[in-house]
Amino acid sequence: SPIVTFSTTKSPPGKPLSLESFVSADSITVTLGPAAYTGGHAITSYELWSRTSETSVWTLADTTTLINSRSFAVPRTRQDVNYYFRGRAVNVLGQGGEWSDGAEKKTHAGKNPQCQ
Repeated sequence: SPIVTFSTTKSPPGKPLSLESFVSADSITVTLGPAAYTGGHAITSYELWSRTSETSVWTLADTTTLINSRSFAVPRTRQDVNYYFRGRAVNVLGQGGEWSDGAEKKTHAGKNPQCQ
């Protein structure tokens, strides 16, 4: 008779399902959706990475262990600059190998909170 095997392989989590952002007068709020899959372990944190149009280097902007609140406020943004964001989930096995879809937001001179 054939031998049936089951995989119990665990892995880092999948990419967050969404990334939304909103520009206010002096900050950008970014919200990540839940991870596409957990990798067989609970998600322990989410990371938000960012860069500006002035550099190609991504930096860790923030991390949260509040799993049900995946929103990040990026304070003190500079006016008239393009900001790029991406995020990923983390579990006990490490950072997810896939990034969320990216988002780009441009801040504008003045105090127009609806400018996106």
